[in-house]
This record gives sequence, C-alpha cells and structure tokens, in this order.
Amino acid sequence: MTSNALRWTAVPSALLAFVLRLAYEAGWYGPDSGPRFALGFLVPLCVPLVAFMLLVSWATRRATVTVADGVFIIPASPAAAGFAIFGANLLGELVPTASLGDDPEIVRDAFDWTVAAVMGVSGLLVTVALFFLRRPRLLLDPTGITVQHLVRRHTVRWDEIAYLRRIDRPATVRLVLTGSAVFGLAQETVDIPLGWLFVNPDFLRAAIGHYVAQPEDAAAIGTADEARWLVGMVDGDSASDRHRLGIR
Repeated sequence: MTSNALRWTAVPSALLAFVLRLAYEAGWYGPDSGPRFALGFLVPLCVPLVAFMLLVSWATRRATVTVADGVFIIPASPAAAGFAIFGANLLGELVPTASLGDDPEIVRDAFDWTVAAVMGVSGLLVTVALFFLRRPRLLLDPTGITVQHLVRRHTVRWDEIAYLRRIDRPATVRLVLTGSAVFGLAQETVDIPLGWLFVNPDFLRAAIGHYVAQPEDAAAIGTADEARWLVGMVDGDSASDRHRLGIR
C-alpha cells in the first residue's frame, strides 16, 4: 500500500470519528451508561484513530523506495493524516442536535464551542497542508542524499559521508560527514528522523549504508532493477554485514 493510498484511508476514518461523536452528542448512545468522558470523547476518537495508525504502522514496516525519474523517493509518513481524524471528531460537537434549552447538558457555551471549532478546523487544515506539501521526505540520487524537512533542505554527496550511526530513540539515521571535526570536538553530522518517513527503518539504514560503502553503485539509483536488488540485498542482510554496509 502506497503512502498516498494510506492518506486517503484517513477520509473514511475521519468520517467515522465525526459520526460517532455526533451520535454521542445526539444522545444515541452513552449518556445513560458508563462514564460520559470515555464514551463521548475517547471512544469516537480512539476507535478510528487507533485503527488508522495500526494500518500505517503495518504498511510502513513493508515500505521500501518509490522509483521516480532517476531518483529513489522516501515519502513522508501518512501518519500525519491522523490530524484529520482528530479534527473531524471535534467538529462533530459543533452540529446542533437539540433546541436551545431542551437539555441543559447538551447546550454548549460560546467558549467551548469556539475552542472545538478552532481545534477541529486546525486539525483538518494541518492535514491538507501536509498532504499537498508532501514533506518531510528523502531523495536518493546518483550524487547523494537530499533531506527535505518541512522548511529546510539539506543535500549531502555520497563521498561526503564517512559512515552512518544508528540511533534507536528516537529512530534516526545519523550521517557522520568526512572532514575535520567542528572546533576539534566532533565531526559534522546530518540527522534523518525515520519516524517522519514512510519506509522500513532497517531497509533505509542498509540502503544508505550500501551506497556509503560502495558509492560506485549509486549510478544505478532511480531504476526499477536497482530497487529490486536493494530489497533482495536487505532481505538477505545479517548482523555480520553491518560493517560492510557502513553502519556503526
């Protein structure tokens, strides 16, 4: 399943969150059974959100690279689309479900209504913005790696990378660059936060490590054959290959 397909699955999940919240506000379930907070907020929000995030996690563990015109693309994680589910859940509170004064518990004061409206719309706007920006993401081409953050853009040539350093919490690939140490203390580094990317972390570490150790193979980046070879190489990788792949 592709990153774009997963983003679109957030739409029915958001609609479900909206309908469940609306159903609670209308009194179709919940008010007379169990804690109101759990039924009114946690259930309508958590059921669709947890289901969506589990699907994203499952697909991410199977994701590799997207082959484009002469480059490999690691797209942004679709997990950010969860903001739409959160926003839709809040917007379900804004739909009038009773006449003013019918039930004092259903009437919302202006402040609560405003907060729900602002947060709900903000969640939807954040999702739309990230969907069209498609950031952050990673580009691998024959010359090097381009790390596209939300705003900044950092390009590193393959021959500038001395080795990789694995950081597990949070999951990060740290590119340790060649050249003299900064102020004689440490070498310059560039971090790639894996949690923001739609890719299996072990696959990305091994793929980058291969091109660091064998930069002459980078000429084949951007081809379907090379993508298939990378998948096969990583599937057959073992702990004893880590030094060969330039990972420390």
